[in-house]
Amino acid sequence: MEIREYKNYKENEILNLYSSVGWTAYTDDLASLQVGFQNSLLTLAAYEDDKLLGVIRTVGDSQTIVYIQDVLVVPEY
Repeated sequence: MEIREYKNYKENEILNLYSSVGWTAYTDDLASLQVGFQNSLLTLAAYEDDKLLGVIRTVGDSQTIVYIQDVLVVPEY
């Protein structure tokens, strides 16, 4: 498994990940989800080969506050 910064949003793999954990409120508006990823302070992803296994996404004010917004892991892992 490799952890790396998630810089290149890929709708299909994000849709699969969010759907696998039942977060359909996010996947009902994929355009907004993509903007959310683009505006995040930092997103890290776990991969095994080329398969996305999980993400952690942070949001904040870029000065004093950082929040973990999302932590998702494919249930089998």
